[in-house]
Amino acid sequence: MVASLTYRTADGTRWGGGQGSDLAAVTIDLNFWEIFTAIETLEAGASVGAGIDYINQPSGGNLFYVHLTNHAVLGPFVIPTAQWNARGAWAPTTVYAAYDVVYSDGSLYLITVPHTSGSTFSPYATDGLGHNLYNLLLTQPMAQLPVGGTPGQRLVKASGTNFDTGWQSDLIRMALYIEGQPLPGETVMQYMVVDNMTLPAGLTGTVIYAGTPTAVPCSYTINKNGAPIGSIDFTSSATTISFSAAVTCVPGDFITITAPTLPDAAQANISITLVARLT
Repeated sequence: MVASLTYRTADGTRWGGGQGSDLAAVTIDLNFWEIFTAIETLEAGASVGAGIDYINQPSGGNLFYVHLTNHAVLGPFVIPTAQWNARGAWAPTTVYAAYDVVYSDGSLYLITVPHTSGSTFSPYATDGLGHNLYNLLLTQPMAQLPVGGTPGQRLVKASGTNFDTGWQSDLIRMALYIEGQPLPGETVMQYMVVDNMTLPAGLTGTVIYAGTPTAVPCSYTINKNGAPIGSIDFTSSATTISFSAAVTCVPGDFITITAPTLPDAAQANISITLVARLT
C-alpha cells in the first residue's frame, strides 16, 4: 500500500525512483490517502494493551507480519524492493530508466533519474535540477598494470614513487676478455643462443674497454651464424659501434666476435660485453 507512494526525487537507498518534477495536487492527495488508509488499518487491527511479540517474514517473499502479545497478527505488509536492470556498457543517445545499471571506463553506475543519455558520458551529469543521473557503485582500482609492453617483458618498479611501474626486458650479457693481444682473425667470443633474443640497433647497453689503447685503427667483427652483422671499431681517440638495425636471434643461432686480420701491435687487455634483450 505505502509502497505505491509517488516521490518527487530519487533516492536509491530509501524509496527508490522519483518522478523528477513537482507533484500535481491530485498526486499529493493520493499520497496522503495511502498513508491515512495504512494508519487506519493499523489502528483498526491493534488491540489496547497488546505489544509486539515478534515480526516474521515468510521465506522467499516480500511480505512481513507483526505478531502481537495477544496473538493477534497484523499484516501482511509489503517490503518495497528495487529491481536493478543490467544494461551493459553506457551508450550515447539512449533512453535509461531508474535502476538501470551501466558501466563506463571500468566503473559501474546506478541510474537514479530517467533520462536520455548525451553524446558523451559524464559521471557528474545531472537532470538540471541538481539530481545526479549516475551513482557510482564500483570503480576499478587506482593501481593498474601499465599499458604497452612486449612478450617476455616483466613489470618493474620504475622509481621511488608508489605504483610507478613499467615494462622491462630481461637482458642477456655476452662477455669476453682478451688477455694481452688477440691472434690475427682469432674468434675471441662464441655465444650459443638458447632463448629468443634481440641485439638492439646501435647495441645499446654494450660496454667496451681496452686496457692498452690502440695506436692504429682496427675493427672487431660481430657475426651471426658466421655472417657479419656489425663491428666494433677502435681508434686512438674513440671506440665506435657499427650496428645499424636490430638483429633477432632464436635458439640454435650463434654469435661470434672475430679479431682484426691485422691486430694493432699496441692494443691489449680488451673487454667487451654485448647486451641483448630477451624476447
